[in-house]
Amino acid sequence: MKKIFLKSCRALQLNFIILAIGLGFLTSCTTTINSYYAPKSANYRIKTIYLVNKGEGSQEMDERMKKNLENRNLKVVVGPDTNRVVNEDAIIKYSETWKTELTTYLAAYDVVLLDKQGQVLATSHWENSKLSTFTLMGSVVENSIEAVFEKIVIPTN
Repeated sequence: MKKIFLKSCRALQLNFIILAIGLGFLTSCTTTINSYYAPKSANYRIKTIYLVNKGEGSQEMDERMKKNLENRNLKVVVGPDTNRVVNEDAIIKYSETWKTELTTYLAAYDVVLLDKQGQVLATSHWENSKLSTFTLMGSVVENSIEAVFEKIVIPTN
């Protein structure tokens, strides 16, 4: 009876160690997203937005941004970098940081939402875990834009 009890205790200890290692691994692979909202961002209304086109080397991210904004029923105008617009309600810019170790991966992604005069309305900063290199760019864009638009009003008509 004593041997059976000792075996079950060892098995329980081993299971606990495996569980602890697994939880440690999972928490080290998490990503973070932080947001900032200017006071004037509360209930700021946007129907038309100017997307700064990064162009060369970032076409896929440009398209993901544009599609995501259009899915929010925004009219999207794409053009070169600017800090002021006349015909649009806001400007959205992004920057991406890629790192290469064993593979190339997205390390950070920042989105800045500006009013038409170039004043910051909201920002989001997404950061990949140091141990995780696999990310779905679509979900990064979605989560980052979702964070930026949390307090923004997009009229239905």
